[in-house]
Amino acid sequence: AYTDFFTEREKDIIKEIEKGFTNGSISENLNISKYTVETHRKNIFKKSKQHNTKDLLNFCKRKGII
Repeated sequence: AYTDFFTEREKDIIKEIEKGFTNGSISENLNISKYTVETHRKNIFKKSKQHNTKDLLNFCKRKGII
């Protein structure tokens, strides 16, 4: 049920967040602008209804997203 919860790009961002990268590093790693990373991040938190990184990662692990 949660396999298509996030877009492929959002999943890429979540994996980078899990590795502990900053928005700046994520933007370099994925070759996108920092503002794009911030937008994805905002959408990820809104969609998952989580309020911090730790809760987001726990949510993703519980749902089998990562």
